[in-house]
Amino acid sequence: MPTGPIGERLRARIERLLRKLKLRYMVDEDGDYQLFLSSEEIPIQLRILIVREGLMREILAFIVRFEGDIPSLTEEEALRLVNQWNSSRRWPRLFWREGRFYGDFHMDAETDIPQAFLELNFRHFLGASLQFALQLLGREEELIRRWRQRFLDDPRLN
Repeated sequence: MPTGPIGERLRARIERLLRKLKLRYMVDEDGDYQLFLSSEEIPIQLRILIVREGLMREILAFIVRFEGDIPSLTEEEALRLVNQWNSSRRWPRLFWREGRFYGDFHMDAETDIPQAFLELNFRHFLGASLQFALQLLGREEELIRRWRQRFLDDPRLN
């Protein structure tokens, strides 16, 4: 992430958020964050990147790749599933590329992103990503309440 007051403030806010949620993460040489979310209950692992994109790194992106024990789907089935998700949900935007499901959400970081706004959007992104993983397994209703308690303060995922 770029240096300067906005870049440093955003970096501190991201790290505060990840510590608050008790998520372990790594930071690469570009200042991008990578974390893995998995549990024994859900065989699908979420590989999450928090990166700055754009010509001047003015866009903050949350990106998720769904990995692990994902049910086998044809490309047509996968595309129908992401189309259904995208037509009824706000985030993350889902897509199917080279045999994998991905999701993303973007925020304009040109001026500043307040801590509360960053946290709210990341919690929704994370909660909805988990919701999609559970949907893939056909277990959305069974486990969603437990995940909501950890990642969302309110009962709404979308």
